[in-house]
Amino acid sequence: MAGSSKPNGRRRRPKQGRSRALVDAVIEASLDLLKRRDEGEPPVRTIADRAGVGVGSIYEYFSDRDGLMDAVTQRLTSENFRQMERVLDAHRDDPLDALIDAVLGETWSLYVEQSALTRAAIRTILRFGKLDAITAERDRFVKKLAAAIHARLPNAPRDEVDASTRAVTDMTMGVAVSELYRDSSDEDRRAQLGAVRRMMQRELAHVRALHEAAAAERAPDESAA
Repeated sequence: MAGSSKPNGRRRRPKQGRSRALVDAVIEASLDLLKRRDEGEPPVRTIADRAGVGVGSIYEYFSDRDGLMDAVTQRLTSENFRQMERVLDAHRDDPLDALIDAVLGETWSLYVEQSALTRAAIRTILRFGKLDAITAERDRFVKKLAAAIHARLPNAPRDEVDASTRAVTDMTMGVAVSELYRDSSDEDRRAQLGAVRRMMQRELAHVRALHEAAAAERAPDESAA
């Protein structure tokens, strides 16, 4: 998708502690409101009231609501991927299946269970042509996840690990986004989550088989040495 020619809507960036705190409060208030509504972006006046600041203070840093929503989406995207990285760190010593299950569960929690917020972010991403930037963030996380998988299956070819990790990540995100636009019951969504988990397990079984086959081939050479 081509990038939008529209400016990012930032008048100036906060440099002092007080101004950074104000901008953070405005962005957090916007995120809180977006979680609670699904009919579009909240008015700037509503955001200002929730943040406890004047409307004029918001316009000191953002030229319009679109610029603010762009910054909100960037914050949300960064925080979501940082949270996914924290999951990787928290499960760094766990078996592979437990690690993958934790990542899948967190993905579902961040994107599907906060459906109104995720739909608002998608609208902004598409309106401003920011899909390339979001994909770059996702690919950065995929590299870290692939490294964690390879550390547990070191004999598997790295390119196979990378391809499988990217595929299961894209598949999970695709299913999660689709669920945002379906009138699914909680039971239906649990079934979808179970189906995604089984598909991920099959792909990981492929990588695990490559790891075990390479280890078996190496064993005779090591014993001979």
